Order: sequence, then structure tokens, then C-alpha cells
Amino acid sequence: MSDHFLNIFTRMELTEIVLIILIAVIVAFCLLFISLAVIRRLYNAHKYRILDDLRSKHLSLLRNCIIEKSSVNQYLNRFQAHPGSMKWIAIEDNLFSLINDANSHDVARQMFEQLGYVDYYIKALNSRNVTVRAAAISKLGRMDSPRSAEPLLEMLGAEHPEIIAVTVRALSKVGDTSVLFRLMTKLPELLGKGLVTKKTIDSSLVSAGPRTTPTLLEFGKTSTDPGMIASLLGILSVFPANRQVYDFAVSHIGHPDPEVRTKALKAIAPCEEALGVCYEGVLLPLLKDPVWFVRLQAVRTLGGQRRKENAKYIALLMLDDKWQVRNAAATALTFLGERAIGAFWILLKSKDRYAKESVCEEMQKSNFVDLLIELLTDKQGTNAMKAREILSIMASCGFSSPLTDFVATDKDPIRVKEINLILAGAIAP
Repeated sequence: MSDHFLNIFTRMELTEIVLIILIAVIVAFCLLFISLAVIRRLYNAHKYRILDDLRSKHLSLLRNCIIEKSSVNQYLNRFQAHPGSMKWIAIEDNLFSLINDANSHDVARQMFEQLGYVDYYIKALNSRNVTVRAAAISKLGRMDSPRSAEPLLEMLGAEHPEIIAVTVRALSKVGDTSVLFRLMTKLPELLGKGLVTKKTIDSSLVSAGPRTTPTLLEFGKTSTDPGMIASLLGILSVFPANRQVYDFAVSHIGHPDPEVRTKALKAIAPCEEALGVCYEGVLLPLLKDPVWFVRLQAVRTLGGQRRKENAKYIALLMLDDKWQVRNAAATALTFLGERAIGAFWILLKSKDRYAKESVCEEMQKSNFVDLLIELLTDKQGTNAMKAREILSIMASCGFSSPLTDFVATDKDPIRVKEINLILAGAIAP
């Protein structure tokens, strides 16, 4: 048999032999790779089963400690583990789940300290491995340890953007407001150097929660950096409204930076709605702002007040050169319902056909036409005549589809008759 194979190889060319050997090596490597993948999967499955068992076992003990309100020292020996061991990882996972619960937060934070987790990750901050340092920073932030604040603040001196971004997020979670203030004083410089993004700053401070409002306001009153002021106003606009936030926002609506003006308006809107506060006339100049997105936010804020006296000012933006502003103005007027008819009626008296068509288009998109149709048969109402005239002008400008759609339904014979007269041109616009 061996002679037979030897004869076969003797008759083969060298290139053929090399090709066969190469194929055999490739097949062997594929089999080895598949074997290693299977072994790794089996090992990980075994490891996760052990971790699940350890988590379940120690979570029960931790909860007993919390429920019984016993001294943590009585339980420490049970939870001692070598760093990096599966028991260490399981207990750490459990403590992270407990620290997010107000009822167990303090106990979990105390255990992180006493079991050595805080010390371990503070030492890991000196690692040359960026991934190890980033993980340590993130975990220290989640542990909410005041003792980790100073080491974390030092990490802001790093030149690696990923490390700085993780550090900003971690420091925003530390409960000490003085630490948050110190963090914020460093942010403008980091932002200027491109070591941290505005998105990272905003998301980190938002995640810190409303408890930071006094600190944000304190810093905002001393800050001269437009980017930071805009960020602060944007963050404060999503927190619960209060008078201090409202006054801070109003003080910045005349700021030279358009983004600051826009974010100030964004913060004002929820405050006025929640507190019923309104500085008369303070928003009106911004309806003529040279920057269109400031006008957009101004008309949205003014519309949110739902005050009839604002209608004539909002109506002027129905002729804005930006469609976004026109659309927002139309929406703001529809908030006023029947109280806005006078403003629409005056606008449509314009001799400028383009202006009239723009108004008609925005009214149609905002479904204001439905209200006008409803008013057609209101014999007692003072707006019935204006509603009829507005619909007539719309029909003459080619915006008659809402009217023809209503006629097709034939649900209200009286209104259908009125609309047919309008469509036929019997009522002069």
C-alpha cells in the first residue's frame, strides 16, 4: 500500500504536491479554528452559568443585608473576593444593580468602598491600556464614590479624547455638586481643543438629573462662553421648570450668539406653561431676529402662550421667507382657534398674490380649514362672515381641495350648500 502511494507521488509534478499539501494545511487550520470556536463557546457558556449562579446566590444575601438593615460589617467576610475572580465580578454586577435603587443605594456605595472595588479601579487609572483606563473611569462614576472625584478630575488632563469623554460622563454622576462645578469650569477649554464634543457634554449633564440645576445656574451666571451657555440652557429646558431657570433664560434672549438666543427661548417655553409667568413684550423683538431659526423658536414660544393679543404679531411670520417659520406661525395661530380668524382675514386682504397663496398653503397644511367650515353656519357668531371670506379667497387661489373633499362626504347639507356657493364663485372674495 505504501509503495502504491509512493508511486503516485513519484509520478506527480512538484507543483501538484505543493498544492495538495497547501490544501491539507488549510483544511487543518479550518478544523482547528472551528474546534477552538466550539471550545470557546462551551467555556463561555460554562463561565456564564457559574456567574449566574454566583449572582443569584450573593444577590439574596445582599438583599437580606438591606432588608434587615444590619451592619454591613457583619456581611463583609462573605463578600470578600480576589479582584478579577468570578465571585468578584458577580458581586460587582449585583452592587451595580442595587446602587440604582434609592432603597439600596447607600449600602451598595458603602460596600464598593469596603470591599476594595473603589481602590482597585483608582489604581487601574494608571494603566497604560486605554481600554482598561476607560472601563475603570466608567465604573468609578457608577459607584458614586466621592473619594474617586479627585483621581477622575486628574484624568481630564489626558490627551486621549475617549478617556476625556468617559471621564466627563463619570464625573457628572458623582453626587458632590462642588465636583460638578469644577468639571464645568474645565469643559470650555476641553471643548475648544476638540477633546470633548458638545454632544458628550449635553448628554452627560442631562443624565446627572435635575438635582444639578442649582449648580448649572451658578456656573451659567459666571460663564462667558457662548457654547457652554447654550448647552446649559438646552439642558435646563428638559428639567422641571422653576422661576430661577426662567429668569436665567430671559436674561439671555438678547445675547449676541443666535444659538444662545434660541436655547433661551426653548427654556422659556416650558417655564411659562408650568408657572404661568410672562414678561410682557419680551419675546416680540425676536420675531424680527435676523437669524431664521431664532424666529422659528420665538414664534413657537409665543404660540405656546395661546394669547389672542399675540395673533397679530405671529401672523406677520406667515409671510416669512423660510417655510419652516411660516409653518410654525400657522401652527401657532391654530392654537388660538377661532381667536386667530381675524389675523388670517387681515393677511388674506393683501394684494400680493404670492403672500395670499403662502397663507392659504399654511392654513391648509395646519387643518385650520376645518374650523372655518364649522363656522359657516354659525349665524350668531361674529366670525362666520370672515370664515366665509377666507374660504372664498382660498378657493380663488386654487386651494379648494379641503372644500371639495367636504362636499364629497355630504354629511352636512347646510354646510355643503354654503361650500358649493363658494366653489361656484357666488360669494365674491
